Amino acid sequence: MDILSDILHRMQLAGTLYFRTSFTSPWGVQVPAFEDVSRFHFAYRGRCLARVAGVADPVLLEQGDLIIITRGAPHTLYCDPKTETAALPLDQMLEKSGFTGHGTLVYGEPGTSHETQLVCGHFAFNKHASHPLIQALPAYIHIRNYGEIAGHWMETALKVIGEEAGSENWAAT
Repeated sequence: MDILSDILHRMQLAGTLYFRTSFTSPWGVQVPAFEDVSRFHFAYRGRCLARVAGVADPVLLEQGDLIIITRGAPHTLYCDPKTETAALPLDQMLEKSGFTGHGTLVYGEPGTSHETQLVCGHFAFNKHASHPLIQALPAYIHIRNYGEIAGHWMETALKVIGEEAGSENWAAT
């Protein structure tokens, strides 16, 4: 077995979940901590800020950027600095939006000119899959213009995921 195969085997990736959001200003959401996962947010359209717990400065996500919260740390996503402190806990946002787990999570003021669409999700690791590589990762990884850098096939794949996750016929598994 080669080294990469060994690492992936030991991490025991247990599953993935993704969905799409459409947030219009003003908005902010507090995403709680979750053990044994890495979370990701891909800026499909628009931009936002992300503040990861334990990190001093927020990260600006521009359209096409990807952020991976490597060890499930709590974080806040928001449209501008004025909305960070008013960010709702995720469960309250889900309740207020009426999101059922199908289609796109829509939240914010209708008719505003600033919309942010994110493809969000996580991949979970088996609880007993502790590996030094996971522990050595920084709190987050920010890849600017990920779709373009990763290549045309990845950009296309992310667009398909974004469209599928936003479809009323799609259900998260």
